[in-house]
Amino acid sequence: MKKLLLLFVLCAFLLSANTYAGIVDVRFADPQYSGNSYCVKVQVKAQDISFELGSATIFFDYNMDAIGKPSVKSLNFNDKNNCGPGGTTSYTNSFTFLELDKAGEGNYAILLNAPNSGCPSVTTAWVDVAEFCFEVLNPNLEVGLKINTKYTAFNTVANNGQMHDLGEVGGVEGTATESPVLVKYNANISVYPNFTQSKVYIDLKAQNTAKAVINIYDMTGRVVSYLEKDAVVGKQSYEIDLAGFTNGYYLIDIHQGNNKVSHKVLLTH
Repeated sequence: MKKLLLLFVLCAFLLSANTYAGIVDVRFADPQYSGNSYCVKVQVKAQDISFELGSATIFFDYNMDAIGKPSVKSLNFNDKNNCGPGGTTSYTNSFTFLELDKAGEGNYAILLNAPNSGCPSVTTAWVDVAEFCFEVLNPNLEVGLKINTKYTAFNTVANNGQMHDLGEVGGVEGTATESPVLVKYNANISVYPNFTQSKVYIDLKAQNTAKAVINIYDMTGRVVSYLEKDAVVGKQSYEIDLAGFTNGYYLIDIHQGNNKVSHKVLLTH
């Protein structure tokens, strides 16, 4: 009986421990254009099991020729969430951005002040995290807002280095003034930067040993390059040199096993 009770307690502990780490979907949503301002929210949700967030960073890219100088308004996971010991503040936040060589980058940080004291719970319903407002610099250019999966990360509420997995990722295409196009990206494939003078980099998390097939299209739909890369289970990194192509937008299509993504890149020598 004691052995059975011990086994039951051990199983319960393991089940409890496994519920700490979940799958986080993150996206841009609800873009609004007014006057010279373009505002968009970042949201998160759980794919299945609910959980709380530990410290996190949401890193994103944008076209600084179209929009720039972002400001932020925190909507959740901030100093208004008083779930810490004795009802103290759970989180503090910070935001930085960098605009260089046509590429804008933003980094929104969420710092959990005390382990296991995060709230609200992340459920399967979308939760607003923050709202970012940009100056509209050229309303005729695409905003190119995209979550950077290479640097975006969410700690579990234990804040001990264990991470939630990154699930579906959503960005915004189209100009600031037109009806927005909300797009999903595969978190297992990261393509960067969005704007380059020559090199494009691909990070791939392969689940099998199928070859990675990379097609590059120009904006007429013509295939201008076809590549096959070997892949083994785990993380792969590839480098593509576009230096021989003319300036303009290119669509990079990557297909490896069940992973598939298309990514638009602007080449400017």
